[in-house]
Amino acid sequence: GPGKNSKGVDSYGPYDAQELVESYKHELDIEVVPFRMVTYLPDEDRYAPIDQIDTTKTRTLNISGTELRRRLRVGGEIPEWFSYPEVVKILRESNPPRPKQGFSIVLGNSLTVSREQLSIALLSTFLQFGGGRYYKIFEHNNKTELLSLIQDFIGSGSGLIIPNQWEDDKDSVVGKQNVYLLDTSSSADIQLESADEPISHIVQKVVLFLEDNGFFVF
Repeated sequence: GPGKNSKGVDSYGPYDAQELVESYKHELDIEVVPFRMVTYLPDEDRYAPIDQIDTTKTRTLNISGTELRRRLRVGGEIPEWFSYPEVVKILRESNPPRPKQGFSIVLGNSLTVSREQLSIALLSTFLQFGGGRYYKIFEHNNKTELLSLIQDFIGSGSGLIIPNQWEDDKDSVVGKQNVYLLDTSSSADIQLESADEPISHIVQKVVLFLEDNGFFVF
């Protein structure tokens, strides 16, 4: 659901959902088991209901869902007081940090440079960076069975270079996760000033984009 509004105020209170269900418990013929928000007390090494703690006198620690996702994304520390190491291990496997995530660079329709040369230049550059990521120039011929493999490659941490866009009706087959369009259009993720920019300039822009988005750490 929605988090905070533009002023930083929560859209809903922490117990609004519980109170709503409580108001319908007779109609639904259920008994509601309330659960209060808890916070960690580092000086006592325990959790306690936050509404029973004077936070002006007692030190507390908490990690929000947004902060947890950020730490997973960048490979940041997740302390043992927040979750069991076994759980964190599973979370990291399901949500690897950006340098270990896969991606796909799609060469847009407007490009007039040699797609073969640009693809090879990108592949050669990526291979220089090491890091254990698998790279591949991926031809799909607009075939659904091939396009459906793109997210599988990305999910395995691979880096794909796709020389040609697919038809618009295949967007749902490919998905959007870590798929980036290189083109002159305003909707491009990596926007070029002209369709015939020198290949060396294009490669540099792609590398900077991937670095800015955390896929490469130099």
